[in-house]
Amino acid sequence: MSETLTLRIIRSSKISELLKKLYFSENSDKQSSSVLKIALLFLNSEKDVVKEFGYRLLLKYANKTGNFVPLYDVAALLGFTPIMSLLKQQSLLPENNGFLDTLMSAYRENFKVGDIYQTENQSALFKQFSDSVGESIAVVAPTSYGKSQLIEQSIATNQKLNIAILVPSKALISQTRRRVLAQIDSQQVRQVIVHHDMAFDIQQPLIAVVTQERLLRLLQKNPTLSFDLLFVDEAHNLLSDDKRARLLASVIIIARIRNNNLAVKYLTPFLISSDSLKLSAKTHDIREIKILEKLKTEDYYTCDIHSEKKLKLYDQFMNDFYDTGDRQYLSEIELLLEKKKNKNIVYLNKPKSIEIFAEQISNSFEKNITSELNRVCDEISEYVHPDYRILGCLRRGVAYHHGAVPDVVRAYIETSFRKDPSVKWIITNSTLLEGVNIPAETLFVLDARKGRGSLTTPQFRNLVGRVNRFSEIFDLENGDPKLLLPSIYLINCNYSRANSNYEKYLTKVAKIDGKIDDVISNPLLSGAADSAENAKKKAEDFAFIENIEPNGNLRPDPTFATTEVGRLCHIHSVFEFDIFKHEKEMEAQVKIFTDKKIQIGDATILMQLISELFVSKIDDEDAQKNKAVNLLRLRNTAAQAFYAMFFDWRINQVNYSRMIGNFIKYWKKIVENEKDTIVFVGRWGTIPREGFIENYVDLKTLSDYEMINLAIVRIKEEQDFLDNTLVKFLEILNDLQLIEEQLYNKVKYGTNDADQIALIKNGFSHIAANVLLAKYRQFFQIDEEGKVSILAGIRNSFQARQEKELITFEVEWSGLIGK
Repeated sequence: MSETLTLRIIRSSKISELLKKLYFSENSDKQSSSVLKIALLFLNSEKDVVKEFGYRLLLKYANKTGNFVPLYDVAALLGFTPIMSLLKQQSLLPENNGFLDTLMSAYRENFKVGDIYQTENQSALFKQFSDSVGESIAVVAPTSYGKSQLIEQSIATNQKLNIAILVPSKALISQTRRRVLAQIDSQQVRQVIVHHDMAFDIQQPLIAVVTQERLLRLLQKNPTLSFDLLFVDEAHNLLSDDKRARLLASVIIIARIRNNNLAVKYLTPFLISSDSLKLSAKTHDIREIKILEKLKTEDYYTCDIHSEKKLKLYDQFMNDFYDTGDRQYLSEIELLLEKKKNKNIVYLNKPKSIEIFAEQISNSFEKNITSELNRVCDEISEYVHPDYRILGCLRRGVAYHHGAVPDVVRAYIETSFRKDPSVKWIITNSTLLEGVNIPAETLFVLDARKGRGSLTTPQFRNLVGRVNRFSEIFDLENGDPKLLLPSIYLINCNYSRANSNYEKYLTKVAKIDGKIDDVISNPLLSGAADSAENAKKKAEDFAFIENIEPNGNLRPDPTFATTEVGRLCHIHSVFEFDIFKHEKEMEAQVKIFTDKKIQIGDATILMQLISELFVSKIDDEDAQKNKAVNLLRLRNTAAQAFYAMFFDWRINQVNYSRMIGNFIKYWKKIVENEKDTIVFVGRWGTIPREGFIENYVDLKTLSDYEMINLAIVRIKEEQDFLDNTLVKFLEILNDLQLIEEQLYNKVKYGTNDADQIALIKNGFSHIAANVLLAKYRQFFQIDEEGKVSILAGIRNSFQARQEKELITFEVEWSGLIGK
């Protein structure tokens, strides 16, 4: 019977009643025995999904009855050695000092690496990976399966190779660099860079920990540089059709043009086929190593606050919903407070909703935090503003995390949630999908969207995989087999999209045997749809690559820029307008400056030139297509003056609190003068002006508290706009020698001091760089190549001086303190 047993047969059987008793009520010995028998029957099936169901039943049985012996025995058969070790460590098994127990103990030790036990499949993965240095490989393994350790292993064993590690966001650079540096012996000559402007010796082995944008600039600035190994973390991002995904594909193609033997290591928690990653140019064979085993099995719950208000359990194997028998819940807060655990993630889509909800739920708690976190709150108050919304939340154990939180604050929030017992909640959005590792036992999803669309099946499962990481489940002191059953709640409430149906959504994204395909939208991948639109995008991207690597042989008739300004536009990734169409006109404009030997030394003139030389070439259609609508604002002289002011703030190193004060002063002046008080604030808006999108606020309706917090997020977003969009135009003008060096350095780095610039290139904030130079210069060195090394003695000096927590955290987080 086990050979033909399928989920279809199981779903049509009478097992549901037994499952309800297993899930929701006390089981008699007879019922427990029946569950155990059924679990073992399923585990003997030839169908993998039926085996998984059997494992889930066994896990539920063990945690409910406290009888972990069957789980231990099955874990031994399946090669789940971490579970075997956990049950032993937590004394959840009867005492047994016989021969079999000794034999099992010896067996487990075969899979121990340091303090960690690997599954048999994990161990095989590491062996296959180490035997395939020169091959391109896609490693598809669940979150927590040690993909980061694969990078560390490669660094430790391939000391003479040039290695690039591509991370999906700047926020992950310091975390990854710290792990890389831990693998490098002090006797090794290994250079680790995190910024394209850092100097290095091209004759020595190099490790670059960078985003795709920084790797592109690194390759552009160093035409003879090539890599032997390229790691692409969160490689499923390559499948998208957004600007960063296309740039990622372009960078891989360029790296392969430089070295046709480049081995690309794609790391991802979710991918149906490695063929989906194949490029449309400079393609290469990709061997697939996929781990399908699942040690965790989720408990999914839904509740519709708008209608039934009942909590239901979704069984992903039965594809059925069971009423939990709980009371009705009148609000999402009520449900969260009742179902919370020690560490909880709340997922929302919009940053505005994140802040509102964080404040809402924090009002349910008293102020009760550690003295260390209280000191940090005081420092954030000084660094940003005393009325910063996050402070009131943090002091009640609630953190929030989104792209408009200042970088230093956001990094500290991640760490405080990980380490501080008083911070029990983190409210976040899709930034959590970008490789950020934080502990959590429960996930509450109040809005199952990412941007304008719903979380796709891979995105949803990637998010779910962040709950109960192996490092928490199998922790030597606090590990717990209950954590193998993460609780995931989808709650339809006022924060959800109108007419959301999370029961229907769960059957699509969580059903264990649901059909899933890779959605390949990137036109630079061979599996993308053959359409006119994709052909046009591909031609644009190929032209971009060809102008960086003229000998790439991507097309029989490549198109090259005929002017220096056109070439530089390609090099600096200007996609906002048709370069070939406008390069002659731009060349004529540049010639006016070069003939008169004019160099810009003023931020106002700089913004005017950026507008005249570049922004004027963007038409409305291009702006919509390339998501460059924000740039069109620079046609307006008032907008130019606004961003010139931002440049001046950077030039003069105006701190966050002063910038906020300037914003508030400016806005209040508008209200006092009774000017048009409706202002554009993007996604933080509450009212529409033209059309139906709420991109505006009426300043006269805002309290001081609301105005302050609006200023905080707008400053961060405008700083990102400067760094991610405007700075590339600054780089082009600098390459054309149209800017004075002092202005260039001050706009880009906020200083002309070489040591401070070196610290900033190494990832330090302006504030930390200033403090290090002013108070701790004797504890760090900067070599000729801009590499920073910090003596371990700085820690004692921090303590003696009672240095601010945010500064000590940032220096520790850099990973640059010596061993």
